Amino acid sequence: MKSIKIEFIFLFVTLFAGIIANTGIAKESEIRKDSHALGYPYPHPSPYPYPNGTVPKVIAITRASANPTAASTVIFKVTFSEGVAGVDTKDFFLKTTNIAGAFIISVTSVTPIFASVHTVTVNTGNGNGTIRLDLLDNDSIMDASGKKLGGSGANNGNFRNGEIYMIQGRNSLFLPLLLR
Repeated sequence: MKSIKIEFIFLFVTLFAGIIANTGIAKESEIRKDSHALGYPYPHPSPYPYPNGTVPKVIAITRASANPTAASTVIFKVTFSEGVAGVDTKDFFLKTTNIAGAFIISVTSVTPIFASVHTVTVNTGNGNGTIRLDLLDNDSIMDASGKKLGGSGANNGNFRNGEIYMIQGRNSLFLPLLLR
């Protein structure tokens, strides 16, 4: 019953908007704005909302684990301007200083589909130094309406301003062998 009511309201809003647009009473941009305010994408129905017509972008890459740390793994939180899909380990790069063998273990979205927050688990490798997670846009990340991160074209959605982990007390696995 609720579904029928929603469909009727959507149909009414769409028809009314069409009548007003054809008579010149309202501009098409005003109709779109009103349709969005009511939660109905204009001009066609979709299961996903169109937030504001802009392309998705990275808002921040922050630490989600203690810092400084001697842990073997750390977690970064990647926040996008809207829900996105297609995020995987190939979208990230580790910028390290005095660290050997660090690598990205996994990328997990906080919600199942089109999440705006993803977590990236990183193995901290060996040594004492720093690790920063960068996002390198390869056009695999997109929002629900198909808009690519930073717009179409690789590298226009790159993000290299994330927080840094200070890795302390992680000695090389080979150090005991060298001291013998």
